[in-house]
Amino acid sequence: MRARNARDYAISTTNGIDEGRYVTIGGIEQWVTIRGEDRSNPVLLFLHGGPGDVTNPWSFVFFAPWEKYFTVVQWDQEGGGQNAEKDRTSGGEDDDR
Repeated sequence: MRARNARDYAISTTNGIDEGRYVTIGGIEQWVTIRGEDRSNPVLLFLHGGPGDVTNPWSFVFFAPWEKYFTVVQWDQEGGGQNAEKDRTSGGEDDDR
């Protein structure tokens, strides 16, 4: 299913963007994904409601039509999704920051 989705929802335009990575926000590394067919389009920032669950794994299907007109940035809230995985491997949310 992942391979099919990667193929079906690939960003293939010259000025497109499709990346996911940790960025430091407020001194904490947090996961964001950035997708769009044209980097010069306005940014649409999506903050999911959580906690503990994220929309990143399935939302590309929902946001795909928007990626023609916007650069869609999804920010996983702390404790959810990729951030939860990073919290587990770095000692948890209660570590000193």
